[in-house]
Amino acid sequence: MLRLGVFRGELFRGLTPGEIMSKYVEFNEAAGRPLVKVYRRREARKLFAMFSEVRIEVDQLTRAEVYFVGEFIPEWLFRIMRRSIGWNIIITAIK
Repeated sequence: MLRLGVFRGELFRGLTPGEIMSKYVEFNEAAGRPLVKVYRRREARKLFAMFSEVRIEVDQLTRAEVYFVGEFIPEWLFRIMRRSIGWNIIITAIK
């Protein structure tokens, strides 16, 4: 979001974070874009409300995605960043 939304101005052009993710993040070998939906943790939890146990984890952030600053961030802090601002929500649910 920082690179595409702020630095490239996509957020200022009226695109939502979900639209930006759909536009840039997922591509397949034929240059197609699968449907990408963006959910906050609260929204994901609501979607899985009918399950008895729900575990929601956030992950997927690489050092390259935080540019030149990434190489200076200590590993312990980078792990915290991945869990708080990562761009994949991993949901494990038991019915």
